[in-house]
Formats: sequence, structure tokens, C-alpha cells
Amino acid sequence: MKPKFTLIIAFAMAANCIQAQCDPELYEKLSETFPQFMLLKRFPVTVKKIEGVPFSLEYTYVLTAKTKYGFYLEHSLASEGKVKMRLQDANGVDWTQSLRPSEVGEGKMMILECPTTSVYHIFLYANQSFNGCAVLQLSYLTKKQQPCDLDLLQKLENSIDKSKSIVRQFISLSQEFQYSYVFTKDADYQIYVERVDGKKDGIKFSFLNSEREPITQRMIKKESDRGLKYVFNCKTTGIYYINASVEGEKPCAVVQISNVESK
Repeated sequence: MKPKFTLIIAFAMAANCIQAQCDPELYEKLSETFPQFMLLKRFPVTVKKIEGVPFSLEYTYVLTAKTKYGFYLEHSLASEGKVKMRLQDANGVDWTQSLRPSEVGEGKMMILECPTTSVYHIFLYANQSFNGCAVLQLSYLTKKQQPCDLDLLQKLENSIDKSKSIVRQFISLSQEFQYSYVFTKDADYQIYVERVDGKKDGIKFSFLNSEREPITQRMIKKESDRGLKYVFNCKTTGIYYINASVEGEKPCAVVQISNVESK
């Protein structure tokens, strides 16, 4: 059985910070870092200078025990300043001691062998805001897995309903996987799981609340030619868990969460 991967995304953003795309040269540096790791997420952030105002940004992740994670923070060459990074677990213990200069750029990087499954806080900060752009990249080390067929994966992504407001999309290469997401009260969500090979059979799905109890009410199953599709009416803001398993030699699947209009 392959290890399960749990991920929660939540963030608070300062008034002097907007999400934007950095220059292509920066992404080339990112792609050269931790080549043996699998990319989880890149967060590009453009900082706007406001005199006398510091910069602060926080990302919150649930990291899984016995998994190696790579953190890489890099800046655009045109940036007028740099942000610092600090990593803390839920108990406030600082794990940034191993942060070191980048091997391919001007940023900072570190590897964390996660000791226990827990919420970890990634703080980006600067005493004075500045005009510039940075990217925080998070990746993890995984056992060798057979990659998805890129052509099939592109067809799959093109087939997903883009008319909905997509809030998160995951791509899994594992036969079993778990993702976590913060759902908001009084919102309707569509959860869609589809195999790359287009087969409906061989997908098992369960949805759990923050207490890891199965949710059966307010979960409406929709007809789909490919994969599984559910609509969930959320009554309580909190962390929810998506568990799924996919059979087959190429167990590649996409999980999409999107907002839908309440009827």
C-alpha cells in the first residue's frame, strides 16, 4: 500500500501583497531545485512597497510524518529586497535551522524530514515592504512511480467543466490518496474524481468531516460519463478530507473541487 498524502491549504495575505506571476527566469531556477522531488505547489507573490509598512504572509500546511519535504524561496532579479522565511509546527517549535543558501539562485532552501503529521506554519516576512516578486516552492520526495501519460492528462484537464469556479485541483499518481481542504459554511461545492484512462470502474471515494467521520448527508451524487461527481452543501466551516483509491497499472487521477451555485 502506498503512503497517503494529506494536504491543507489556507493563507492570510497582507494588504501590501498580491498574487501574481514572476519572471520566467525565476521559474527556471525553481525547476532546477530538488529534481528528485515531486512538485506540490508554487506560490508566486508580488510585494508592493508601502513606506513604513512591513511585509508578512503565512501559509499553513498539514505535513505527513516520515515524508521529506523541500522548501525553496527564490526572488526575481529585479526585486528591490528579499523576504525571510520561518517554519513552525503547531506547538510553535521552529524548524528553520536547516535553511541554507540556494545552489542555483539567490534564495533560500531547506529539506525537512517531517517527524509527525501536524499543521505547519510557513511565515514569509520583511521589516520593510519593497517592490519585488518571490516564489515559495514546496515539493516532496516520493518513491519512483510510473508517470501519467501527458497526452491523456491534457485531455482529462480539458474535459473538466471550466464553467465552475475551480478552488483546488489535485493530480495523484498513487493508488490510494487523501487530500484535505477547508470548506466554507453555506457554500455548495462540486467534488469530481476522474481517472486519466477514462474508466469509471475502479474508483472508490469517501468524504470525511474534521472528526474524520464519513459524511453521507448533503452529498448528492451526479451522473457522469467519466469518474465520480458529487455536490456537497457545507453547513460548517472546517477541514474536510477526501479519500479515494484508483485501481490499475497507471493509477493516475485528478481531483477537482469547485464552487457551484446554490439552487
